[in-house]
Amino acid sequence: MPELPEVETIRKSLSGRICGRKILNLKLTKPKLLRGQKVVEVKSRVINSKILAVDRRAKYLILRLNKGILVLHLGMTGQIFVASEKKMENRNAFKLPDKHTHFQLELSGGKFLYFRDTRQFGRVRFLENHEEHDYFKKLGPEPLGKQFKSDYLYQSIKKRKTVLKAVLLNQKVVAGLGNIYVDEACHAAKVSPCLPGKRINLRQARSLYRAIRNVLQTAVKYRGTSISDYRDPDNNQGGYQHRLRVYGRAGQKCKRCGSIIKKGVVAQRGTHWCAVCQKQIIGGNDEIK
Repeated sequence: MPELPEVETIRKSLSGRICGRKILNLKLTKPKLLRGQKVVEVKSRVINSKILAVDRRAKYLILRLNKGILVLHLGMTGQIFVASEKKMENRNAFKLPDKHTHFQLELSGGKFLYFRDTRQFGRVRFLENHEEHDYFKKLGPEPLGKQFKSDYLYQSIKKRKTVLKAVLLNQKVVAGLGNIYVDEACHAAKVSPCLPGKRINLRQARSLYRAIRNVLQTAVKYRGTSISDYRDPDNNQGGYQHRLRVYGRAGQKCKRCGSIIKKGVVAQRGTHWCAVCQKQIIGGNDEIK
């Protein structure tokens, strides 16, 4: 699933490509993308609107129109592409729309925005401006924003009985984190993803806070992580997959200590960690491995 760095990369790319353009038409081949909204109603609100800005909230893309907003969530395999009327505009071009392209916007200036999703877990929703706050109100703070602080993270983790991995994946605690960057941040902070939340100490929480921000900032700099489906709107891969330290590296040597990276299931998700770097000492006893 595209996480914060991937969605932020898409946002930046779209911002320079579609802002100021008018939506001339909307095509939808899978109405279930709208999750109950009627196609005719969405069309009536979107067509002839101008795209004023492209924002992001957690893993959601927000197209701000002069008549409300369009919210897109990429689900597990969603991809957003921008193309001319004829083709994708780079060397990796392929023909669009294809059978997996379920939503498209025709824009002024001969541009098209395509939402491609092979597994169809993505979704699109039109909101009036006054509905935005309620739609996102359950999400936690942005980890790269000013409201995300180390003390907040410490208190949020400390009061939960679940393990650290589960807490960090909870979008009500931190908005935008997913499996890849939780594993990477835990390793950078030398904290076990299996650590019970109630047993974290302030030093560990502050280290984790710094690690989350550093990992995400670096991942955004390298335009996200392409392991399977993720591509930017020009169909280019990200570059952070070449800098991963634990995720996807089970059986390989830890880049910090040389021990073998392990993989197991934590919080019902495949999880990668170094048992040496991320070993925790609690009350004089080794933490759960």
